Amino acid sequence: MRTDLAVILSFSLLAGTNFLLFNAYPVFSPETALFILLLAMLLFPFWAVFRKMGQAWIFHGLLAALFFDLSIGFADPITFLPRFPIPFVQSFLQKAGAALPPAPWGPVITLLLTDGVFTLPLLVLAGLLRRKIARILLVGFSVMFITTVVKFLLLPEPLIRVDRNENQASRAPSKPPVVILILDEHVGIEGIPLISDQAKVLKETLIADYVRNGFRLYGRSYTNYFQTHYSIPSLLNHFIWRDGMTHPPASNRLLEKFHEEGYALNLYQSSYVEFCKPLKPLYRQCYQYKHNSVGFLKSADLPFYEKALVMLSAFMEAHQSVVLEKIFWAASSRWKMIPWGHVEPFPVFGVLERVQKDLSQEKGGAVFFAHLLLPHSPHVFDPECRVKPVGKWNQRYLSGKGDLEPLRKEKQADYLEQMACTHKKLAEFFEGMKREGIFENAVILIFGDHGSRIYTQMLYEEQKERLVTLNDVTARDLVELFSNFLAVKKPGWAAGYVQEKIPAATVLFEAVPFTPLEATPPEKFHKIYLASQDQRARKYYPYEMIDF
Repeated sequence: MRTDLAVILSFSLLAGTNFLLFNAYPVFSPETALFILLLAMLLFPFWAVFRKMGQAWIFHGLLAALFFDLSIGFADPITFLPRFPIPFVQSFLQKAGAALPPAPWGPVITLLLTDGVFTLPLLVLAGLLRRKIARILLVGFSVMFITTVVKFLLLPEPLIRVDRNENQASRAPSKPPVVILILDEHVGIEGIPLISDQAKVLKETLIADYVRNGFRLYGRSYTNYFQTHYSIPSLLNHFIWRDGMTHPPASNRLLEKFHEEGYALNLYQSSYVEFCKPLKPLYRQCYQYKHNSVGFLKSADLPFYEKALVMLSAFMEAHQSVVLEKIFWAASSRWKMIPWGHVEPFPVFGVLERVQKDLSQEKGGAVFFAHLLLPHSPHVFDPECRVKPVGKWNQRYLSGKGDLEPLRKEKQADYLEQMACTHKKLAEFFEGMKREGIFENAVILIFGDHGSRIYTQMLYEEQKERLVTLNDVTARDLVELFSNFLAVKKPGWAAGYVQEKIPAATVLFEAVPFTPLEATPPEKFHKIYLASQDQRARKYYPYEMIDF
């Protein structure tokens, strides 16, 4: 029994420490100790249940298989392998031409095949080794723990990486600076749900503040796609996806045009969307931050026990085990004190501070392009940008049966608070530019990649079991998905509030004329596009955006 408990504790120490070191979180703190203890407590019921079975070899075999399934994502001493080996099995099945049934049975069959390939053989081996397996696991986890710690001590994992090309200085220092900010999941002004007096005040305040600062604000702007990996390439290249295209293009014509005009490119990207790699020969600086790393919780104003809960949630959310992820997802949806395992908004304030610093040092002839996961879910900040208690964090997904409107309004209220925080930080950013004397002549483009996505139904054009059309969803869903924030400040452009329904891609092309990726008829940008679910032969279906 003592050996079995030692296995659980050794694994918890290994997996927890590896997870924390990978996320550059200090391993000696009250929250990390509590996190590792909670992880061990999570595994204890498995030990208790299997122990009651009485068959030592079955118990040890199942325990070994469980630990294998858990540790393959985090316990490897060389690298971090999230969600392996399920994608390997899925890829093999696709290459073999296997036709899996649609959801919900397709993923279940894939999971069973994965366990059959990787876990069941280990169970058989554990059964043959019988009682020796616990000692083998204990020794193995101990050795892996030591190698993991040594590896991260020698090669610590940074939260932020900065790559510079010193030869890419500005060739147009007399030109005003250009600031381009993508605000992920930011709905447009007329898309703001007026669910309360506070929401109405927020809308009026944003219009007044942006117009006063010289922006042309587009209240009814919309994107052509509501998924980030479709929308952002479309906006940056001014193109509409062709049938069969399943990967974002490697080009970024908007920034390439600036480089051709002599600007130095400064890029600030999360690990969620890759902007730097295609532009590596061209950019002066690439600042990359891990978009969903608990390492950014270090300075958060939260009690240590709440930080430990977030760590545990993030561990489960990032893990390759689909079963554990779904269990924890259900638990976090049911009990508020179990947070959703995401922390995307936390790095954003530091990114803005870095852009501000770089702007002050390189005022002319440079572009500062940043993708900010704010007001992106989860909604963790109040209007003053204070971190809410973990029990009040909210995520955007709507799930359940019956009338979902009360739940939608609850999530919208939290989303609007985070939106208010977003613009509080941007107002401070603008004030910093004014102090440096560079705001007046700067070109500033701020836009969302899509709406808040607080929707009731994912919009795919066709599915094997049912046909999904616009008649099946509410107008609210379309606004939440496609309406996007868009503000442009450019010398020579009159400030004001534009209420015309207009595609964001058209405005951006006019604000910064650039050669598009391909010739696309202008009328195509006045449509919204729904994609088919079949990723191997993706098709895109145009629809008219509703009036809102």
